[in-house]
Amino acid sequence: MDKEKISITKNAVLRRYAMDETALKASLKFKACIIMCSSFRFLTTVQVICDLCSSKDGTLLGPKRTATDPQVVDVIMTNPDLVYAD
Repeated sequence: MDKEKISITKNAVLRRYAMDETALKASLKFKACIIMCSSFRFLTTVQVICDLCSSKDGTLLGPKRTATDPQVVDVIMTNPDLVYAD
């Protein structure tokens, strides 16, 4: 996607939810990551999943969990082979 399309989509989402970017990020929480096939940007995908799994509340920018905090984000993979994903 080019930068113009990303900007248009982002602004449409912010208008739809009547929020600014900071408020949307704070309220956007995930309960699961579903990986259905190999990713074009695999390392970016892995980083996002790691960030979500290490969060205390399922947010990307929220506080990180400690060893005593429960896991709140599940990871579901259709093919858990990282070497050959097809």
